[in-house]
Amino acid sequence: MNRYFNRFPVLEKIVRHYSLFLIAFSLIVLFFFLYSNRRFYHDDAYITLRYADNFIHGHGIVWNTGEYVQGYTNFFYLLLISLFGFFGFDLHLASRIVPVAAFCLMAGFLSMFPVYLEKPRPPHPLYLFPLLIVLTSAPLAIWMLGGLEGMVLCFLTLTGVLTFIVAVEKEYSLLFSLSSILLSLVTLTRPDAGIFLFVSFLFVLCSGSKNWFHRMIAFLSPCLLIMIPYLLWARFYYGDYLPNTFYSKVSGLSSVRILSGFMYLKNYLLLPPYLNLFICLSFVYCLIKRKISASILYVSSLLVVYTCFIIFVGGDHMAGFRLLLPTIPLAACLLYFIFTKIISPHNSYAIVAIYCTFLVLSVSQIFYDPLKALPEDPASRVGTIVGKYIASHWPKNSLIALNTAGSTPYYASDNMYIDMLGLNDRHIAQRKIESYVVPWQYVPGHAKGDGKYVLSRKPDYIIIGPAEGTSFDHPWFLSDWEISLDSNFQNTYQIHQVFINSDTYTDRLLFTYYQRVQS
Repeated sequence: MNRYFNRFPVLEKIVRHYSLFLIAFSLIVLFFFLYSNRRFYHDDAYITLRYADNFIHGHGIVWNTGEYVQGYTNFFYLLLISLFGFFGFDLHLASRIVPVAAFCLMAGFLSMFPVYLEKPRPPHPLYLFPLLIVLTSAPLAIWMLGGLEGMVLCFLTLTGVLTFIVAVEKEYSLLFSLSSILLSLVTLTRPDAGIFLFVSFLFVLCSGSKNWFHRMIAFLSPCLLIMIPYLLWARFYYGDYLPNTFYSKVSGLSSVRILSGFMYLKNYLLLPPYLNLFICLSFVYCLIKRKISASILYVSSLLVVYTCFIIFVGGDHMAGFRLLLPTIPLAACLLYFIFTKIISPHNSYAIVAIYCTFLVLSVSQIFYDPLKALPEDPASRVGTIVGKYIASHWPKNSLIALNTAGSTPYYASDNMYIDMLGLNDRHIAQRKIESYVVPWQYVPGHAKGDGKYVLSRKPDYIIIGPAEGTSFDHPWFLSDWEISLDSNFQNTYQIHQVFINSDTYTDRLLFTYYQRVQS
């Protein structure tokens, strides 16, 4: 062997310093994904920025001044963005700084956790596995710059879950409280992630430990101290305990929604690095060998329950499997727990095979369409151009009905808006939809609308369809279709088309909108 290494000194360095090599390789993959997706920024992120902007300027945490509707689902993330805004940071920049910082903290935590968990013994040679999976994950890289709360959610979920595991193994009551705080912040970051808090509480109840009561008090007290005041505030401030987005997205025909959820999950399962497939196979092997630990059972339960919820809500329409982001670091940790049970630390062949297999699979992500480099989000890009045009050409305080609720309202902030998809409108969100009449209703989060209600509010302008607008002859969404059927619409509103010059387009952008004749 030494003679072989003498012929290939580079190979000797790789073998002796494999950890540095693995991390360096993973960082190269990460920077490739980041660079490829550097222009991607989702339009929905601007909804959060509009709420934060109104909050910073003293108008309250609202989308429209004076209208108290909770059209966001990321309260804790919104507060973080607002904090940067209070100190003079550009909100768009802040919505990229915060996720990048959260990702770096998550990577640092993953690099130290296996070493701490196995003290005083040396860590298993696979201790870098969770870190490498996170560093080379295309969905995580996509949403690190996408403007939404995904990275903060991943960091808080991961730290909360792993802190809970340490609390169970080390019998530290204080760590139960810390885990409860972290998982409560997870719930405030996105309400659906409250599943992690609920399942963890069930594990405390079913632990069967002699200190069961002390564990329950240590875990339950911080949760109640955080969640009860928040829920009371939300009920007082917005008139509802749940975000308005819950009513606008979890709606429609349940069979259609659940089928959409299954397709969403199936599309993810068929993509590398196939974490869930490896989990199922290795979990079955663990069952056969009777090596299932409490940590494996706990993390498996979290993933199963959360995945079932995603199926129930119908998945998501956004790129990069946004709803599944918090499952990626958890799945990586679960595989590590399983591998340490079934693979001896002295089995160098198996360890090298695992590292090599997952590095190859991680690199192969670049060849799959759902994980390929994303361009600018069309709604975000076009909505920004339209918003800047409206801000400089239309009267302030105009009432505008549209479907692009993010970038256009954010850049034309001096107007009032009707969100025709219902994310920021209580009436539309709570309307029961009995049938689907346009194809876009089958896209998760786009089922709702109410053309009659929109016209009853007499908006000064209506933008049908996409951010740049279209004629009522080509309705995209339910509100568009119902407006086009109204007999008085053509008499009350006049179509306008204008070309907008922009550096973003080689040709001028055609902007189509309807204006009330009386305006």
